[in-house]
Amino acid sequence: MRHEINNAIFKTLALTFILFIFCITAFPKWVANTSEDAFSETGLPMTQLQAGLSVQSGEKQNQTTIMEAAAYFLRSQSNFFSFLDKTELSDLEGIDYSTLRSIIHNAISNTENAKTKYTELVLVSGQTLYDPVIIDRLIHFDYISFQEMNGLNTPLFTETKNYLSAGDVNGVYSRLLAETQKILEKLLIIDASLDNETLPALTDCWRLTQSYSETLLFGQYVAEVFYEITGKN
Repeated sequence: MRHEINNAIFKTLALTFILFIFCITAFPKWVANTSEDAFSETGLPMTQLQAGLSVQSGEKQNQTTIMEAAAYFLRSQSNFFSFLDKTELSDLEGIDYSTLRSIIHNAISNTENAKTKYTELVLVSGQTLYDPVIIDRLIHFDYISFQEMNGLNTPLFTETKNYLSAGDVNGVYSRLLAETQKILEKLLIIDASLDNETLPALTDCWRLTQSYSETLLFGQYVAEVFYEITGKN
């Protein structure tokens, strides 16, 4: 029963990230430099030609990196759910520190990979301009009414609003990168406890669960706003 619940949770989180990925990548316009001197006879920015990128390949690369980052993040969270499942049953089945360490090591590896991908996104997104029509809608969106109507978590949605109302998509990636780093640090604390064949403190597990949940919720709120301004047209 618990395994089925964990699978259901994971599928829900996966759907949230898929929606988030679609919304964030649906409207990018890859523009490295918009001055007249920056364009060759092909009409592409010189900085893109030098890097061997076209408009299409640059956008595709960005989308692929987002999907990879999200996949690694979800795997990490799935690993942690498995760890919680094992520790919850430890009183009945005993503590297998070797198995627990293996699970956490997988979580750490997936989190490190997610961090690498989010780092790439921050660097690439810094050179990406987005559809001005969408940015304008983000800037003028009624965030307060949307939050009240949907009963959204105030602190997290306020943070979402701060990024989107400024059209700061790169800031969204930077926020995900920072949160992934925090999750990695918490996982390393748990790993250190297991190396000493000691179960981690409950507070450490609770804070890590909170970090995973808040990061997913932040992504969901971003997706909800994008859907509101684009998906109902």
